[in-house]
Amino acid sequence: MAAGTELAAWAPLIGSTVIALATLATLYFTVRQSNKSLRLAAEQHAETLEKADQREWIHWKRTKIAEYCEQILTSGFEASSQLNSAHVWSVEAEPFHRSFWEVSGHMAQIPRARSNLRIVVGDALDDYVQSVQDSLSYALQAAVSERQFRSGGQLDRYDEREGFHRMQLATSDVVRAMNALSTAGRALMESSDPATEDSRPSGPEPEDT
Repeated sequence: MAAGTELAAWAPLIGSTVIALATLATLYFTVRQSNKSLRLAAEQHAETLEKADQREWIHWKRTKIAEYCEQILTSGFEASSQLNSAHVWSVEAEPFHRSFWEVSGHMAQIPRARSNLRIVVGDALDDYVQSVQDSLSYALQAAVSERQFRSGGQLDRYDEREGFHRMQLATSDVVRAMNALSTAGRALMESSDPATEDSRPSGPEPEDT
C-alpha cells in the first residue's frame, strides 16, 4: 500500500520528465534541421553570388576585348589608308617625313592596346596583333622604297600605276592581318569564357587610353 502510494507520488514527476525529454529531443532535431537548412541556403546564396560575379567578369572581359581590338584596328586602318597613297607622296624631304611620321604615329598607338589586351586574354590574340604590326612595318618600308624610285632623277621614268599597284599589294597584307584579328577577337568574345584562364589576371588593370 505504501509502495503504491509512493509510486503514485512520483508519477507526475516521471511524466513531466518524459515530456521534457521529448520536448528537448524535438527541439534538438528542429534546431539541427534548421541549421542544415541555413547552411544550405548560405551555400546557395554564395554560389549565386559567385555565378553573378563570374558573369560580370566575363562581360567586362568581352567589353575590353572589343575596346582594345577596335583601337588596334582603327590605328591600322588609319595607317594603311595613308600608305595606300604613298606612291604620290611628295619626294621632298620635309613633306615626305611629315607623311612618314603621321603613319608612324598611328602605328605607335598599337603597342599599348596590345599590352592591355594581353592583360585581359593572355596571348590568345597576340600573334594576330603581331601580324598587323609586321604588315604595317612592311608597308611603311614599301613607301620609303617608292620615294627612292621617284627620287634621284628617276621621277620622269616613274610609272604611277605600278607604284599604286605595289602599295596596294603591301597594304593588302595589312587588311588580311586586320581581318584575321577581327575574326579571332569576335570568336573569343562569343566563347563561353573569353579569357584563356578562369581567374582574373594577376597583373595590373589595363590602362585606359
